[in-house]
Amino acid sequence: MASLLKALKLTKGVLVVAGKMDRNLRLACQNLPGVEAVAADAVNVYQMMRYPVILADRAGIEKLTARLASDAA
Repeated sequence: MASLLKALKLTKGVLVVAGKMDRNLRLACQNLPGVEAVAADAVNVYQMMRYPVILADRAGIEKLTARLASDAA
């Protein structure tokens, strides 16, 4: 995870939104300062407003979009 963030030139303030949270992703992010990992079905508004950068996988985007669409209806 550190090498990915470095390649993207993201150093602090990153929220990683995953379609499915797994142990490896959680462990990869927990020791990086300013980086928080969360499952798309558990992310909240405070987390999304707190971090200037949101990095998500395709499944995370799909789940988040579906969740927001169902809340708007």
